[in-house]
Amino acid sequence: MKDRLPKQDIPPKQYISTNDIAARFGVKGDTVRRNLCTQGHFLGLKPLKLPNGRLLWPAVSPDQIAAEA
Repeated sequence: MKDRLPKQDIPPKQYISTNDIAARFGVKGDTVRRNLCTQGHFLGLKPLKLPNGRLLWPAVSPDQIAAEA
């Protein structure tokens, strides 16, 4: 079965799951999902939505977010 998204669109290790991004920022996955629903982003980050409904978030660290502020 072919991948729906070409591999060049999602380089390995540059996107992580909702629970992984939550763990990096010390919150629960539900917090990340709620922020996305209510504000349209989580700390300025917007995910890729896969055809199966799952979300892939940019693999950034809290230090990178703080440096941009």
